[in-house]
Amino acid sequence: MQWPVVFISGGGSGLGLYLCQRLLEGGAKVALFDLHLSADLREQLQQQFGEQALGFYEVDVCNAETLATAMAAASEKLGAPSLAVNSAGVQLAKEFLSY
Repeated sequence: MQWPVVFISGGGSGLGLYLCQRLLEGGAKVALFDLHLSADLREQLQQQFGEQALGFYEVDVCNAETLATAMAAASEKLGAPSLAVNSAGVQLAKEFLSY
């Protein structure tokens, strides 16, 4: 069985990062797309899962042109995606009841 290639937007933190780690543990190849991907995160994931299983792309997913370029680069490195997870979002630092 060939493991899937998964593209995850918002993969640099939160639910997107958690899903990335679980998928890599299961043998998938993962491309992370995020506005901010720290060097520490890149190094940690590469050491744990290997450079061949990962792609890191700092991109604003609201910009269709730069996103298309990043997705093409990810497809070239990892292969065509079999799954895309949209986890990008804006995190507001407010208490729930203050909304």
